[in-house]
Formats: sequence, structure tokens, C-alpha cells
Amino acid sequence: MTMLSFVVTVCCILGVSSAPLSDNTKKFLTRFGYLDPAVMEPGSQLPSDRLDTMYKEAITDLQTYYGLPATGIMDEATNEAMQQPRCGEKDTLPRNMNSTFEPYGTPWSKLELTYKIHHYPKNVNLTEAAVDEDIAMAFSVWSNVTDLVFRKVSDNADINLSFFKGNHGDECAFDGNGRVLGHAREPTNGMVHFDDDENWTVRLTTGQNLFLVAVHEFGHAIGLRHSAVIGAIMHANLTRGYRSDFTLHDDDIKRVQHLYEKKDNPPDLCMNSTFDAIYENQNGNIFILKGKYFWKLGPDGFASGYPRHIKTRWPELPDNIDAATCTPSGRTYFFKGDKFWAYDHKRPIPGHPKLIAKEWPGIPNDVNAVTWYKNSELYFFKGEEFWKARQNSKLDKSYPKHMSEFHVTSGILDDVMLMRSGYFYFFSDESYYRYNSKTKMIDSGWPDKPSFPRPVGFWWFRCQNVLLKQVSR
Repeated sequence: MTMLSFVVTVCCILGVSSAPLSDNTKKFLTRFGYLDPAVMEPGSQLPSDRLDTMYKEAITDLQTYYGLPATGIMDEATNEAMQQPRCGEKDTLPRNMNSTFEPYGTPWSKLELTYKIHHYPKNVNLTEAAVDEDIAMAFSVWSNVTDLVFRKVSDNADINLSFFKGNHGDECAFDGNGRVLGHAREPTNGMVHFDDDENWTVRLTTGQNLFLVAVHEFGHAIGLRHSAVIGAIMHANLTRGYRSDFTLHDDDIKRVQHLYEKKDNPPDLCMNSTFDAIYENQNGNIFILKGKYFWKLGPDGFASGYPRHIKTRWPELPDNIDAATCTPSGRTYFFKGDKFWAYDHKRPIPGHPKLIAKEWPGIPNDVNAVTWYKNSELYFFKGEEFWKARQNSKLDKSYPKHMSEFHVTSGILDDVMLMRSGYFYFFSDESYYRYNSKTKMIDSGWPDKPSFPRPVGFWWFRCQNVLLKQVSR
């Protein structure tokens, strides 16, 4: 027996009886959809027996919603549930469960949605970059189970986010630290507010976790009502702390896919470790692209919140690119077919895409791989040949050369990446080689590591099933 049910049982045994509801309890029941607002209006002339019945029904619904024994009597456990941090929107009452899939407002008629953060939290320990990352991760939770794509913009957004304190002009004033954490309007209003009196934190077990609250509020913004299923992210109770392994409850997935059909699933790079492109950016972050998705690699494998749609970071890029690379200065190139796109850090460089043949005469279209090299040089790979050219379009006349110069005997390349460490990594057919630019040789595996090629899934993505798959081949 849980402590919560023990307390309720003891109270019932001791004969707790119905007592007049406090004004604060009546306000709670009214605000969150359990009690008719007419009850709180001045001059209400409802008979006392009718009021008692309404109060008991409201308490019963509240207890059912929070998974408590439905006695209809206010007790310690019910009062404690009412004090928990929660969303400011009304609840979906258990007696209306036949309307589980009824949307909150009218669902968006488009799948690509933009968002803007107008006011950041005042927490001096929380950087705007950290907030941006958690907000993007929260949106990706919904895009990973639907065909929705969310993209951050600087103006004219579909979904508008702000952190406010107290009364902020929308008739849903925040109540200080605790209880109401945020609220969101239905599509296509797009308003999402967070209470700036909360101690918002990112990827910490202390304070109020921003990511989980944002996932919940964004659920409202795309048309989901509160769920009566305990454990669903769309349940109004938002007391859950940070979890690195968070996944949506089946109830959340079923309800959002009822509104926005999911046509495909992101590729599983542990099941098939081939990809379209890989590169290390100027900050040392490694990105992998495949189809219309991209991943960021952390020290233990894929970073939390990935994969994401390519267009959430690079809206101008097509799907299924051929190759990508990033120079130490932050100039990033993406290649597909006869064109390439260039970015200065995250900013697209005007005038792109451009033709490969015009920028680098002599370089073939449909390249398999591209990587930067020293002195602003780029290596281009196709088939068994490779070329070298400068960023200023000057092609080295001694090329093309044969891939045997790198002692790589694999077939068609997924991509090639030169890391800041000075090693070239050649990726092909779920395996990779490491080429030492100083020794001009493929590294050996001694003293205690296996020789190359090695499986990408295990050594890069930290997939535990890869070695077993390799043995079973």
C-alpha cells in the first residue's frame, strides 16, 4: 500500500466526514473545470443540498483524475494533490473519457510550424542558449511521433513563447512560485506562457524542469487537451523531475497521432548505421544527417532530444543530402546533386544554393563525401577518386587521385570527416577507418583495441546490439 492510499484509508477508518469547502478549494475546482463558475458568482441562490451535491461530484472527479479513492470527501491526500505544481489549463474530466480524442481547438492545417521566444526567464543561472536547446528538444518530442516540423524564427511565428510573472494581461495570472507553472492556448492562437517566478532549470534534478513543462504546454499548442491517464505528459500534474530517458506515454502518442498522422518513422541508426553525411562543427559538436532527420552525438551516443527534422535547423536544405563538412572557422557546406549550400555558423549565406561546377570547375556532381583540410582546402570524393580544391574555387591540377592514397579499400563512402584531432575518418557500409594524417597510414588497433574497419554503430553511436549483429553475419 502506498503512503498516499494509507493516509486516505486511515482517514476513512477514523470517520472523516464532509466539511464545508474553503473558498480556496472552490476557486481551484472552478478554475480547473470541476465546478460550475456560477457557484462562485455573488448572489448565487442555489439550495444548500444542491450545492453539497455539486461539491461532492466535483471532489469525486478531482480524486478520480489524480488517481485517489473517489470518496467525494475532502481529505489530506486530496488537498495535497491540489497543491502540486500543474498546468494552468482546465482538466479533461474522467466522466468525459469518451471524448479522449476531442481536440483542444482546431488543429493546425499545416505541418511546418514556427515559434519565437519573446521573453526569456530572468534566472541568471540559465543562459538563453540553454533555454533554446531545451525548447527545441521539447518540440522534437512531438515532431518525432508526427509529421510536424517546428522551426525557431525571429518574427511572425505561429507559436509564441514568453516567461511572465503574476498578472500579465491574459486573464490567467500566475500565482508565484509553485502550483501553476504555465499555460497555453489552443491552435491557432499559439500563445504559450511560463511562470517566471519558478526556479527553471535545464537537465538538473533540482528546481522546476523546463523541458517537461514545455513538452506539456506545446501539447496544448498543437491541440491536445489534458489527459486523465496517470503518467501521460498531458496529465495536468507536472511534478515529474528531469529524466534523461524521457519518452512519451502511449496515451500521448495515440492522441497526437489522431490529430496529425505519422507517415514514417525516423531511421534507426543502430539497426542500420549508414547515413548521408557526418561532420564536426567549429565547437566540436558532431552532427549526422540521414533522410530528413539529423542527430547530434554526445560522449555516450546520441544526444537527448534527437533525431530532429533537418528543416528545424536548416530550413533551406533538401532531404537526403550527399555530403557535408565544416571548416574550423564555422563555414559549413552541404552538397546534393549539382548544388551546394553554405552557412556561416547557423546563418545561411546569401546567394545559395550554387552550382558545384560553377564554384569548383572540375569537381563532379553527386559527390559521395567531402571534408575540409588545412589551408582552406576541401577534399571531394566520388567512386574511387578524390579531388582537392580551395575555398576560393582554385582546383589542384594534380587531381583526381586514387583512393588507395588513403589505404582505404571500402566501397562507396557515406562520408569522410577530418576532426580537429588530425584524424581522417572514412565511413562506409556501417564501418569506418581511421587514417592518421601524420603517419599517412590507417591506424592499427593495438594494444587493446580491435583493428580497422570497426562498426560505426558500436564505436560512434554506442549501440549495444551492433557487436551481436556483426557476429551473426
